[in-house]
Amino acid sequence: MGFTDGQLLSLNVSVQVTAILSIIGALTVLGHIWYDVKRRQQNRITAFLALSDLLTALSTVFAQYPISGFLSSGYPTVSSTACVAQAFGIQTFFIASACWQVVALYLFVLQQTGF
Repeated sequence: MGFTDGQLLSLNVSVQVTAILSIIGALTVLGHIWYDVKRRQQNRITAFLALSDLLTALSTVFAQYPISGFLSSGYPTVSSTACVAQAFGIQTFFIASACWQVVALYLFVLQQTGF
């Protein structure tokens, strides 16, 4: 038993809305870092984290558009070029975001312990 069309539409809309909110948040963080007068060194990792989150959200926003667009292959069994690029973007930038988060946490722990 699968999802109904209404449930799939609700899921799609909720994914799109949360991805757009994530884009706004990442752009806000990047804008704050970019226009910060002091240009603190520790903001660099936060900028990399926000950039990878931004690219993940951008890949997520375009989740449904490549299916029937001009980049589609025309064959239902062959993935379109845009679909493959979108999947690559989501996987790559999601993992990059997790890695930058681990680096930021590691540096925070080092700073708190005095090393």
